[in-house]
Amino acid sequence: MKRGLSDYVRAFVTAAQMTARGEKPASLLAEEAGEPLLAWCRSLVTGVRAVEAALATGSVTAREIVLHVEGRDVSLEKALQAVSFHAAQEFPSIVRQGGPYTLLALQASAMNDRFLLRRFIAHEPLTESVRQSLITLEEMLGSLPG
Repeated sequence: MKRGLSDYVRAFVTAAQMTARGEKPASLLAEEAGEPLLAWCRSLVTGVRAVEAALATGSVTAREIVLHVEGRDVSLEKALQAVSFHAAQEFPSIVRQGGPYTLLALQASAMNDRFLLRRFIAHEPLTESVRQSLITLEEMLGSLPG
């Protein structure tokens, strides 16, 4: 759809009027309302990086730590990639879309990630630093701001 100059002028005038009245567009209000959840998402990404940093100090890579979970082999590398993707992409998208089931969707996905991380936490050959960083990440997943 081609937009003319008058469409842009109308949008500018509307934005200027809203600013003068101290109003904010609905999209910005939704983003501000979701800021605690978006901050939680950012903290999860930091948590994944902490686990990766702890793994880098050891002799075993995340790819080499593999568990059989619910009928399939899962490496710690894939589990961390899943958490990272959820935290960086999926969760923020859900928050920005908003809706009555936002928290429920986040809780369900975080619960799946927590289940998988708990299985790795219980894995014996992990170093203590890796285990502690996994515990911290798992707890962060469970501390969804309400």
